[in-house]
Amino acid sequence: MFSLLMILGLSAFYGSGLVSAHDNVKDDPVRCKYYKSIQIHSGDTLWNIAEEYITEDYESFNAYITEVKKINKLSSDQIQDSQYLTVPYYDYR
Repeated sequence: MFSLLMILGLSAFYGSGLVSAHDNVKDDPVRCKYYKSIQIHSGDTLWNIAEEYITEDYESFNAYITEVKKINKLSSDQIQDSQYLTVPYYDYR
């Protein structure tokens, strides 16, 4: 009987510690990568698309443009009016 009471007592003690430890964890915002489809208009360039959609998660405009080209399987910087491109961006979940 004593053993059973000890087990229950220790379980309650350690179990409450686990609950309180979990309560101290903050739900910090997490940055996630998202993708958006955009339509190209006359005069658009990869550079001005980068200016609009780049976030501080990229080290440079060139890094962002390189990723856009890779995602869209572009072999050059040429884009056409009415073409659709997928562009990446980061935001909080």
